[in-house]
Amino acid sequence: MLIVEILKDRTSWFRDCQNLEVLTMLPAGNGGTIELVYMQVYAPTTLAPARDFWTLRYTTSLENGSLVVCERSLSSSL
Repeated sequence: MLIVEILKDRTSWFRDCQNLEVLTMLPAGNGGTIELVYMQVYAPTTLAPARDFWTLRYTTSLENGSLVVCERSLSSSL
């Protein structure tokens, strides 16, 4: 479970990720969760503006104890 929390905390391992917010968290029918995640990434140069990314993240555990984390990017026109 600790590994999943580290993977979900991008600001700790992705140095260009300056802002990460979980805007909403919904329970899924099978005990999992669905999260709407907003992330802002900065380029290594000051000439490029920051980029915004929106993703849906689904997290659940399987019967055999395995953890599943799936993430899908969304269009910025939401």
